[in-house]
Amino acid sequence: MNKVYCITLSFLSLLFAQYKSYGQLQTAHWFFGQNTGLNFTSGTVTVDNNGQIVSPEGVASFSDELGNLLFYTDGSTVYTRNHAVMPNGTGLFGHLSSTQSSIIIPAPDNVNLYYIFTTDAIENFLLTPVGSQSKGLNYSIVDMSLGSDGEVTVKNSPLPLDGFQRSNEQITAVAKADCSGYWVMTHYFGKFYSFSVTAAGVDPNPVVTVAGPNSVLTGIGALKASHDGKKIAFTSYSESGGLRVYDFNNENGTFNNENILYMPPRQYYGVEFSPDNSVLYASTANNLLKYDLTAGPINSEVVLATNVSNMLGSLQLGLDGKIYYADVENFVDNKYLSVINFPNNFNNPGYVQDGIFLGRKRAYGLPNFIPYLYHAKLLINGVDDVTEFCEGTALDFSYCHVNRNSVTSTVLWDFGDGNTSTQVNPEYTYTSSGTFTVTLSLIIGGKTYRSETQIVIYPSPDAQNAQQEICLVSGVQHTFDLTQSYPQINPNNEVVAITFYAAEQDAQDENNALALNYTTAVSTTLWIRIENGNGCFVIRQIQLVINQIPTVNAQSPVNICEGNTAILGVTTHSSNTVNWYNSSGATIPIYTGNNFQTPQLTTNTHYWVEAVSPLGCASERFEIVVNVADQTAPLFDLQQIYCLNSQPMQLPTISDNGVMGSWSPSIINTSSIGTRTYTFTPSSGQCTSQQLVLQIQVIGNVTPEFNLITEYFFSEIASQALPNVSDNGISGIWDNPYIDNTSGTRTYTFIPNPDQCAKEFSTEIRVINYPHYFTPNNDGYHDSWNIWGFTRENNPKIYIFDRYGKLLKQLNPLIEAWDGTYNGYSIPADDYWFTVAFTIDGKNREFRAHFSLKR
Repeated sequence: MNKVYCITLSFLSLLFAQYKSYGQLQTAHWFFGQNTGLNFTSGTVTVDNNGQIVSPEGVASFSDELGNLLFYTDGSTVYTRNHAVMPNGTGLFGHLSSTQSSIIIPAPDNVNLYYIFTTDAIENFLLTPVGSQSKGLNYSIVDMSLGSDGEVTVKNSPLPLDGFQRSNEQITAVAKADCSGYWVMTHYFGKFYSFSVTAAGVDPNPVVTVAGPNSVLTGIGALKASHDGKKIAFTSYSESGGLRVYDFNNENGTFNNENILYMPPRQYYGVEFSPDNSVLYASTANNLLKYDLTAGPINSEVVLATNVSNMLGSLQLGLDGKIYYADVENFVDNKYLSVINFPNNFNNPGYVQDGIFLGRKRAYGLPNFIPYLYHAKLLINGVDDVTEFCEGTALDFSYCHVNRNSVTSTVLWDFGDGNTSTQVNPEYTYTSSGTFTVTLSLIIGGKTYRSETQIVIYPSPDAQNAQQEICLVSGVQHTFDLTQSYPQINPNNEVVAITFYAAEQDAQDENNALALNYTTAVSTTLWIRIENGNGCFVIRQIQLVINQIPTVNAQSPVNICEGNTAILGVTTHSSNTVNWYNSSGATIPIYTGNNFQTPQLTTNTHYWVEAVSPLGCASERFEIVVNVADQTAPLFDLQQIYCLNSQPMQLPTISDNGVMGSWSPSIINTSSIGTRTYTFTPSSGQCTSQQLVLQIQVIGNVTPEFNLITEYFFSEIASQALPNVSDNGISGIWDNPYIDNTSGTRTYTFIPNPDQCAKEFSTEIRVINYPHYFTPNNDGYHDSWNIWGFTRENNPKIYIFDRYGKLLKQLNPLIEAWDGTYNGYSIPADDYWFTVAFTIDGKNREFRAHFSLKR
């Protein structure tokens, strides 16, 4: 089933339901055989033996839309509603031996004129000399406004086929898709011819489709359109014709997609579609056959009835939805019609042999009608082939009619639920489900036309809008589980499909469905499509509401004196409700409102406060501490000894126990040595008024004292570390904490820690040591060897030996160095030994070691 919003209405889809439900009664009267016929106007089919026709095969009749007989014909003579020969109604070129000798078409845009199209019998062409023509295909015109019962005004206007006046016996017609008129179709020698009949008349230039058997011998048989005008069935009694089904384009008149159900040598004659066009019935010389047209490639032939004598005969659908069959099993005395009672049911069609007794003889023929005929075609949204709708959907009703250029004096729509409209194109919405008969009544040129159809209105889902709410801090995202709203959306727990969309049009079109978890940081509206098993859907909304959690600010701690109360307040929006609690997990507030006055307090107390927005969003609870101070003196933990000329310090105005006040003087004076008095006086309005008197001493700067060795000789050094505490107890650090063990005199500075009133201390330390190698190559680096650092008081002398103890050099290190020669000659690279003699503090000392000469 199509979706709700694109469903359309068609009168023709139910044209052959019980005919009393419809106003299309143009096929209400049948006359055929030997003065026999049927009448469908009373609600039950009855036999009518008043007809004047005596014809073995082709006949046609026509009634108005209320079922009143207008006229009938065997293709040669036209009879009035009163069963008299119509004025000028003889000598038409149809033939009583033609399978479909005639068909009657109402003239478009003229309520009084009718066309009678006639075909000659094929034997008349076969029996004429070679190269001659038969009477072929012609049309005549009946004007019902003349006389009391009408008159033939135009007779036997020829319609040549490819320039020749000839034709087969097959002829049918359907209404055009655009309501402008009709197509009249026939076949001859491998071609289908579709003649256009409009308000301008009959166009003699047919639309030609090359298809079908290419033999004149196939001209006996029937051409029958489906009841929606979209398919054409072709039969041929000739062994070269067979049974074929075509798609028919009722917009341009072409035949397409030939489907050969059975090829010769079988002889076919009559053919008819079931009311819903799902089953095709056909008669042959020995069988009545049925075909399932819904089974893809049509290969479902089933024999419905058989007889060894003769099963040929016409098949025609009646207004009661049954197919009547003129089988000629007894060619001479057959006075019965067989009936297919349930032709839509392929498996059980309810065939009854000889189901209606006529009382008079009949042969092969039954009337030839337009299967797809309307004066007014019902449309919804511009189409006509759907009868299923959904409750609550706005439907646009309209129509087209073949007499559209005539004056319309009245339009009346009856929607079958008690409501009507006189608008030409009303929009109507069914508010309840069920089956309804829609009736369109038109007065066109003074004549009333009625078209009816049954439509089914399916219930739409009972769905509601939904909402989810959450409280969030501004800017924070939240993921909503949309399935949690199913009970709101579908309160009756119907079997429906629920999908969510960001836009309403997407929901209508089923595009871009959202996941069932939707993340957002702001309030959002989504669209919901709720669809049931009938294809009916409704569109609803879900509001995803993000309410902002209020902000709340407050002072904490709050200080009060013992035995007093505190007034506690918060900063928040004035529309918020402020609740106060005596614990973080309490559920009942001890006070509601801003500016909460506590009871008298004797100990430190904690309170918790929250703000609740008008939408019910509560902030986090904010803890406020009330400090209760007793009547005690102010307490300070202050430094009471300062160094001379140190940075002056501003004394604090709040004591360590929270007492505010001022000092006199307020800044500690370090400009001179001595003790001064400083007095703290509390400010008024506090828990104490007791003053605090403090004595602060300023002392002079002290010089660190060290008893250090200031001279080191050779192995006495060993990276000596300098002490971090002076002999008089001053701590600090040295700029170089270790004594350099290379020869030379260096200055070392001690820097006292800043919390001591101490000066910096500097001293020089002399280190005497020897180099372990030298390279006398005149490159300016280590070209000679000596021991530097001695003074004249040391009276140093150096003696240099080779490894065998030979004295190579004696030198005074104060005035010279050794260049690595002996008696003017360079000695080789090697290790050499030395002895140095020197005096320290009046004591003679001696040191021995060796060094390397490298070249």
